[in-house]
Amino acid sequence: MDLYEELQDLVLAYSDDKIKYLAKWILDYRKADDRREAELRLEKLLYLKRFRRMAEASALAAFKAFGARRIGVLTPYAPAVNEVVRRYLDGRGVEVAAFGTFNKLDDREAARMSPDSIGRGITALSKSAELDAVFVSCTSLRLSERIEEIERAAGIPVTSSDHALAWHCLRLAGVDDVIAGAGRLFTLQAA
Repeated sequence: MDLYEELQDLVLAYSDDKIKYLAKWILDYRKADDRREAELRLEKLLYLKRFRRMAEASALAAFKAFGARRIGVLTPYAPAVNEVVRRYLDGRGVEVAAFGTFNKLDDREAARMSPDSIGRGITALSKSAELDAVFVSCTSLRLSERIEEIERAAGIPVTSSDHALAWHCLRLAGVDDVIAGAGRLFTLQAA
């Protein structure tokens, strides 16, 4: 099986819109002579697949540690990607009681969003429904530097893909330290 057949199998095997987009992006190089560029893009695709799985498991572990049953989800994503996020969480027994989006089509736009904007989005989401916690689903959104302030404004625990992943990695490594300034999650043990 050559590189492109493997990519086609990835496209069929995973429903995540981002994986499909990257795989299609790579497949566009079938006729190109620049095979190294295609290989680099494949490496990125495979890395994202592994990272996505770790971030998803970490978010679920964070919800469990919070004792959260009703989650608010905030993303920068477009509607099609938001549906993937919602289906994933629903499929794992997480009740998504509120959903908000900044509706960005480009990850670079999401990465440029200010923590103030993200904080305002979280606060608005937390007031839109009775929630146990808010989850910011995107590894490009900066949250950790303002987490305590954001949690105070929201009145409930808040975590994100990166935030939950860092906490979960520490807990899995046996590091149970409480980290001041890192939000409620970093005061909890893994359940």
